[in-house]
Amino acid sequence: MARTTSPRGFNYPEPSTGPGTGEPANVPADLQTLVNGLERYFDEGLPAELPDVTSPIGAALRATIASRMTGALVDAFGADPTGATDSTAAFVAALASMPTTVVHNGTASKTYPVGRLMLGHGKYRLDGDVGNVGPWVDVLGPGHNSCTLDYRGNGSCIRAWNEVDPRYPSNTFDVMFDQDKPHGIGGRFNGYTIDGTNAGAGAKGLHVGDFEGGNLGPELFIKHFNKTGSVGIHFDNRISWSENWRGSASLLDCKTHVLFSKSSMSYNHLDFKIYARHNQDGIVFTEGAAYYNGTLKATANFEVAPTGTTNNAAYLTIGTGQDDPGVPSHVGSWLKNTHLTLQGECVRTEVSTQSAAVPAGCPTTVRFGDLTKDKLDGCTGIMSFGGQTWKQSNWVSSLDNHLSFDGVIAGDQTLNPGVPFMTNPFPVRAPILPVSTVPRTLKRGHYYSASSTIDLQSGDYFDLGELAADVTLIFGNPIANAPRRILIRAQQGSLFRNITWPSATSPSISAPVVYWEGGVPPMLTRVGGAIDAFELWTIDGARWHGRQRPAFALPPRLPVAAYRGRAAASTATVNVTPSGEVPVGQTLVAFVATTAAGATATPTVTDAKGNTWTVDATTGTDGARVWVARAVVTSALATTDAVTVTWSAAVASHVTLIAVTNLGAAPKLDRVATVDQAAASAFVEIAPPGPTRRPAQIALAFVATSGGGTQWTASGDNPVPLGAWSQSTAGATSETGQAAWLSLPGAGIEPQVRLTPAAARRSTAVLVIYSA
Repeated sequence: MARTTSPRGFNYPEPSTGPGTGEPANVPADLQTLVNGLERYFDEGLPAELPDVTSPIGAALRATIASRMTGALVDAFGADPTGATDSTAAFVAALASMPTTVVHNGTASKTYPVGRLMLGHGKYRLDGDVGNVGPWVDVLGPGHNSCTLDYRGNGSCIRAWNEVDPRYPSNTFDVMFDQDKPHGIGGRFNGYTIDGTNAGAGAKGLHVGDFEGGNLGPELFIKHFNKTGSVGIHFDNRISWSENWRGSASLLDCKTHVLFSKSSMSYNHLDFKIYARHNQDGIVFTEGAAYYNGTLKATANFEVAPTGTTNNAAYLTIGTGQDDPGVPSHVGSWLKNTHLTLQGECVRTEVSTQSAAVPAGCPTTVRFGDLTKDKLDGCTGIMSFGGQTWKQSNWVSSLDNHLSFDGVIAGDQTLNPGVPFMTNPFPVRAPILPVSTVPRTLKRGHYYSASSTIDLQSGDYFDLGELAADVTLIFGNPIANAPRRILIRAQQGSLFRNITWPSATSPSISAPVVYWEGGVPPMLTRVGGAIDAFELWTIDGARWHGRQRPAFALPPRLPVAAYRGRAAASTATVNVTPSGEVPVGQTLVAFVATTAAGATATPTVTDAKGNTWTVDATTGTDGARVWVARAVVTSALATTDAVTVTWSAAVASHVTLIAVTNLGAAPKLDRVATVDQAAASAFVEIAPPGPTRRPAQIALAFVATSGGGTQWTASGDNPVPLGAWSQSTAGATSETGQAAWLSLPGAGIEPQVRLTPAAARRSTAVLVIYSA
């Protein structure tokens, strides 16, 4: 008998028309429908159409197909495909008709149905829960546009899980595969839409977990589980784990679209398309969920929140501050060693018209529930956040081992500061960032400053920070015979420091050595604030080869001054209380002046908090004399803490306080200049004896007069434009002394200041220049 091949590759026999003709008969249309239906059933697991047939061969084939189609069609058990009445009881009856198998672990056991729950065309209303279908039932329909489950309960529309822990009593998973059938591999969920429009708060569309090998979609669509606490798909491990899951699903308008909770989610390969309204989360990991050694892909559209409101949702949430109570040793939620794809955009709709410049309307990109324990670690792939400007991740760079991602990150400058926001890539065309131009992240490893040790197993990049002392670096936790490349960064402080690198005559894992380019260990750049970077690589963990990258320095932080008050007295002591708080780290400068004849002894300066004062300069003769004293504030001064100047005897004097920031813990006196004018003059002008020698400095000038107070004006006469000089009282009052200051942005500057009195006076002036 001749055979004919169907469009899908099945062969079936063709009858002849009779002896001697050699001509095949026409294939009946109903027979072709049967063949295609059989293929659809076995290829895709979906119900086949089984029409009545008239030909003898067609009838025989229909009987064969019917016998091969194992499963329970819910319509046959009274389900209503019009959606007019509740079909919950029919679903339960269909499950009860299936063969069963017993799951055991040597202590506990459970009987589950095994088979296919077949859904037909139409809408099935479910007012209540069907119950646990178990791990080995396929729930299959004809397609998501052809079949809908109208769920109206408060629990789970479809709940499938294994209630028997396969780890006991041996604490291994071997027993999961030690069943008569079907050997521990889970069911399929495909071919329908689950609609939660009429469901209650906290309802879930698909709720699965605690078994291996489940399969989703691709014809699975879950929508409108949008009430408080509701979830589209919940992977939930109450007993053991959910591993080796595969497939895809589309989700729309769910309060949380995909939720992973508790224990292991490893070796899974899942793909989701998410359509989220405002204040709806994309993917959430909680209760110690650990997704690793797999792939996770989620493409998404998120709606901008309506004008005047804030979008509190997130694309990806790792942890909600809850651990797995059943596994005390497992802390936090993890997404680890996984190929991760997050590609989405935040878009405006007719009810969401916030400006693109208002990130409050968009969700957060990646949110960490607990910054001390939840991790995205060792992942590769792409994270791209486009459309409007997203709220940036709450990750902070000091959490050196909580984010490690090798791949493209675009649209979040917290996760990757090297890229701009990706605004409006659709529908407005904008330049697309080529992958090659988007920086990748390196995992930041641990550096323990107390022991000067880097943990080589914790990362690829080590930041030693600003060095407060010389460092003898130790390579901790090396890996034998493992090729590695690491980067090390260090920054000079105000006092020059250096690094001593590992060296040994007989290199080994416990005693490594670094061989340097050129044969000489490098020195750190001797510029305050300079940053040095070192690249090191090894092939065996014991012998490292190093290269110092060209040094660079951060822009200098300019010192900034502020007036903090003055006082005058004709006694042996003068007390000045600051007009504003002087915090720890600032430098407080006191200009002490007297116009009393014979006052030549240097006064002492103290304060109520015991800071150490140093006299840096003095100038003048009888009639006008000035001293300059300073203290690095190690104990903050409040407005009630006096600075006291003490003389050897009562003397007429006045004191002016200036507070300076950004001079560091050990300010340096770079230049001093003085002018003493014995005769009354219309101005006093002063300049340093040479150009400044450091990149970030401040010039402080003070003039004292005899013959009565006057109003003063400070002005600059400089070879380069440096801006205006600031002064303590801006010439508004009559003073017997005046302070002025100017921040200096670089070396090689000769700042000049002219202090002009309203009336000619005899004067003495001093100019001091400090640097960090």
